[in-house]
Amino acid sequence: MMKIAFWLIPAEPDRTIYQSLIQDFAARYNAPIFAPHVTLHSCKVETFSTFQTDIDIVLEVDQISYSDSFTKSLFIQFFSNSQLDQLHESFQQNFESPFILNPHLSLIYANLPESEKRSLIPKIPFNPSIRFDQIRTIELPPSIQTRADVEKFRPID
Repeated sequence: MMKIAFWLIPAEPDRTIYQSLIQDFAARYNAPIFAPHVTLHSCKVETFSTFQTDIDIVLEVDQISYSDSFTKSLFIQFFSNSQLDQLHESFQQNFESPFILNPHLSLIYANLPESEKRSLIPKIPFNPSIRFDQIRTIELPPSIQTRADVEKFRPID
């Protein structure tokens, strides 16, 4: 079994802006580097054909926040919309695998003190909406708890 995820990738110039921010935070906190994305769906599959497509979807930003979760240390939370809900539903049906959609774009994967995460929020550029123009398929390790796990992310082209 292979674990895969389908990621919405931001369009330019947001892709470059958030990739740079992820790299800056990674360097500052010795954290892993990853592509900016919103996870649309994740599941385990026996076999899989490559899937990459262009898309045009705009997500409205709800807030910039943080959590205790390694993969949601510091993130941009989005509101859902009908286009996103339809995409999510089509993946749920095609892969017959439940996945709870929580549209967010993580900016760092690290176990940081709450005060540190809070201090980073003003450093994040606030755009009221972000446009996404690609869906990419990523092979994931069985769990994502450490930098080494994140470094195992592999695009499936």
